[in-house]
Amino acid sequence: YQAETTSDIYMTKLKAEKGVNYKEFEYDKVMNCFDDLKNGRVDAIVCDSLVAVDYVADANAPYEIVWLGEADEFFGVCIKKGNDALTEKIDLALDKLFAEGKIQAISKEIFGSDIVSATRAN
Repeated sequence: YQAETTSDIYMTKLKAEKGVNYKEFEYDKVMNCFDDLKNGRVDAIVCDSLVAVDYVADANAPYEIVWLGEADEFFGVCIKKGNDALTEKIDLALDKLFAEGKIQAISKEIFGSDIVSATRAN
């Protein structure tokens, strides 16, 4: 995994709480993780799902995703505090796009899978 990322935090927590045993390799750049996986120096890597989806998107990619964890990291839209009118408009637009399946379709087109539904707070 890439050092000092959510993957690092997740694996450290998993090891401490569940006793999962693995040999650790920390990388400065995520591309180095994939290079080592491709060249057989590691058996598996843990990285952000968007990164994983991007790396396997190429039909000739020598990688596959075998597990996507629960979405612990949500993405947000930031606006100035107190702008309730804009907040309401954004919420309504997102609700409509999700209900129509448009956001999921965009995700599938760009990333090859629906990576947004799990991040939708109810």
